[in-house]
Amino acid sequence: MDSLGHSSFPPTALGRQDDEEATPGTEEKMECTREHYRAMIFYDFKAGLNQKEYVQRLQLAFGDESPCRATVVRWFKEFYSGHNSLQDE
Repeated sequence: MDSLGHSSFPPTALGRQDDEEATPGTEEKMECTREHYRAMIFYDFKAGLNQKEYVQRLQLAFGDESPCRATVVRWFKEFYSGHNSLQDE
């Protein structure tokens, strides 16, 4: 990565074909499931982030699509209690 945060990987390493150019703002939107969000919450829980920091990170990355604060708090409590499953039970 250069000093501006741009990847130094060639386009083919990023999943594009040699003749495809990336156009800013035209990336495909990935739909995140509850399990995806839980995995991200679990990762940051293990990394030592607090709930407030993590809610801010989610909102920055996903905006209105991010889980609400109450959901993050609930999952942090689950992880604190030793529940490490990312699946609905």
